[in-house]
Amino acid sequence: MFAIRNILENREKGLFKTFEDFCQRVDLSTINKKTVESLIKAGAMDSFGKRAKLLMDYPEIVDKATKKKKEGSSGQESLFGDDDPVNTPSFSMTSQDIEEFSQNEKLAFEKEFLGFYLTAHPQMDNLLQLKTQITHEIDALEEEGKEGSVIVGGIIETIRRIFTKKSGKEMAFITIGNENGTLVECVVFPRVFDMYKSILTKENVVLITGKIDSKNDKPVIIADKIHVFNSFSS
Repeated sequence: MFAIRNILENREKGLFKTFEDFCQRVDLSTINKKTVESLIKAGAMDSFGKRAKLLMDYPEIVDKATKKKKEGSSGQESLFGDDDPVNTPSFSMTSQDIEEFSQNEKLAFEKEFLGFYLTAHPQMDNLLQLKTQITHEIDALEEEGKEGSVIVGGIIETIRRIFTKKSGKEMAFITIGNENGTLVECVVFPRVFDMYKSILTKENVVLITGKIDSKNDKPVIIADKIHVFNSFSS
């Protein structure tokens, strides 16, 4: 919280021009190296350069910024004055030529550190193309206001498996989401679960045929059939 506040306060004084400018202006005792690394991986520093290169360069940049701040607070000055400022570091060709992360690697970082995809979605093509095979958009289920059969589609975001008290058989509660991040819960009872449990995996894009249960505050899908959707095979 303190790190975010410090970044916002400094940005209000003027946009950060470079990554080195960012490191020089923020409080690095609050925004430690781990925080900086997370910001880079999440894409917050993309305007300053490639993520892979920033990750390689940032320890040295942070160390230089920290050293310069300590010298400034103690009244020390560089032998060469401002001839070697923190925002003009010299790095090896290895750093310059480092290969950038793939798109999927970037998206994985965003999901890990933000909890959602920021720049794109790895399954966007499938999520858009499955619309030709659904009967209801996830966003519109609440507007239906009634029970009925539907075919919905989305990416499996969460899976919670349980054993029923009565029979001891396994079932699951899953949530699927669309390209906008709208979610709907689906209940997979033991008979259906046993048929489709092998495909109930996070990040799978699925089509679910079932019934709307509107008894609760939000509609729930009672699953009858589940199929993995792949635009290349559809």
